[in-house]
Amino acid sequence: MVRTKKLFPVKIRAAVVRKQDGPLKIETLNMEGPQDSEALVRIVACGVCHTDISMVHHWEPSDGPLVLGHEGAGVVELTGSKVKSVRSGDHVILSYQSCGTCHQCKSGRPTECRRFYELNFGFHRLDGSNALEKSGVRGHFFGQSSFASHVSNGRGYDHEPASDREG
Repeated sequence: MVRTKKLFPVKIRAAVVRKQDGPLKIETLNMEGPQDSEALVRIVACGVCHTDISMVHHWEPSDGPLVLGHEGAGVVELTGSKVKSVRSGDHVILSYQSCGTCHQCKSGRPTECRRFYELNFGFHRLDGSNALEKSGVRGHFFGQSSFASHVSNGRGYDHEPASDREG
């Protein structure tokens, strides 16, 4: 299992929105590597949802450059030292972000997380930081910003362990 404290920087390619109604343009960005509680995931597929399209149509200059995308799937490349549920090589489907500590999350209802809106539309990690900050871009849309080649994801994935796959 590959573990890392922090990896600086990870070069990624991402579709960035910089103006209302787009277009999204593919850019090379520097992304901070995964924190201790995150996994670095190489995105292999991503859906486009009406929520992404709406965010492009309603983008305002005060939003700053954004990486959207919240229906990503990929392969874990690195994990932070506190990550126990996935390992390098696992195939994962990314989902929304939740805090994992509030009553709703602990009761198995993460869609009712008390921090749901903040964590999914706030463009930051659980701790308030942004892995794309050094590139001047906001990420972590729904905890992932999967319109990119790679994401640092702290929570919100289901996975197929590498050891369970054939061939």
